[in-house]
Amino acid sequence: MTAEEFKRLFLPLRQVLFRSAFRIVGTSQDAEDILQEVYLKLWQKRDTIPKDGNLSGYCVTLTRNQCIDYLRRQHLQLVDDEPSEHDAVEERNVEAEMETDETRSNLMRLISRLPESQKRVVVLRDIEGLDYPDIARTTGMTEVNVRVALSRARKFLREAIKQQMRR
Repeated sequence: MTAEEFKRLFLPLRQVLFRSAFRIVGTSQDAEDILQEVYLKLWQKRDTIPKDGNLSGYCVTLTRNQCIDYLRRQHLQLVDDEPSEHDAVEERNVEAEMETDETRSNLMRLISRLPESQKRVVVLRDIEGLDYPDIARTTGMTEVNVRVALSRARKFLREAIKQQMRR
């Protein structure tokens, strides 16, 4: 693959990949660094990547894996055997993280109850960060159908969450 082909195929995905990375790591600087690593890996693997497959999905998955590796490295650097003055803050962070995990698990359970087409659209749009044209290409739906499915799915999720909050 030539440099021009590489640019044509992979540079248009930059915004999607950046949003995915930013959502996971939380800072734009870290997301940029991860994106550099992603593009380096893509360049190194340029001749083995199938061009006829779901290139966008492949790149998003690669980005997510790079983010996870980055977070693991960060966690290993922060682990300290001695207690510090930040233990109370860390304990509150753990509690907040557990609550966030519980909320995320609940949301994923609700998403799993959606019809397959709505579930796929919600995951691609709200979790993966793909735009409507990319979702339409990935699912084989029209953009209008993607928007309708997303709207219905979000309405179902809002109602289900409201019902749970009433309990």
